[in-house]
Amino acid sequence: MRTVDPKKREAKTRAILKAAIGCFRKHGFHQTGMAEICKAAKTSPGALYHYFKGKDEIIQAIAEQEQREVNAYFEVLRVSKNFKKSLFEFIAEMIKEACHRPDNILSTEIFAEGTRNKNIAKIIEKSEGEILDGLTSILKEAAEQEKITLALSPEETARTIMIFIYGTSTMALIARDLNTKQLIRLTEENLSYILHDKANL
Repeated sequence: MRTVDPKKREAKTRAILKAAIGCFRKHGFHQTGMAEICKAAKTSPGALYHYFKGKDEIIQAIAEQEQREVNAYFEVLRVSKNFKKSLFEFIAEMIKEACHRPDNILSTEIFAEGTRNKNIAKIIEKSEGEILDGLTSILKEAAEQEKITLALSPEETARTIMIFIYGTSTMALIARDLNTKQLIRLTEENLSYILHDKANL
């Protein structure tokens, strides 16, 4: 059996995911077929199915890729000397992504697909659950290390942060003239009521 170079396989996987995301943005998740993805990725159906058996597996790979990116930022938070500043930078980046209309529309469509497709629903539940658990763990560690004082429990604080992020995502769908910088500032001001630096107490 021919062995596949792991680096080449990884590069091909990234290329297929990039092509798939482009197709999803252009045609919509539900309307995009594997044939369109093959054409965009410049690969044959046989080669494509060697990497992904269907759109559900592509969504799984996209979720895993995003999770790795979030986990990398979580590690930055863990070693940050100014936890609150770094946390707010993370929240700001998440809000910017949530307000980026092409990604926003795609994410919303995938979430909607999750209400009809059990496999997609499981992927979403797992991905969002891991983000919530990771953020809760980091907030708990920061509070225990006295980097920050929380007005709510770590899990309640994490859920509140995610509510703000998802709330901005919904607003961005219906308000094309949304001022992202203003929204970030309002979010930080509101979260300051439940997140306190020790120095500011």
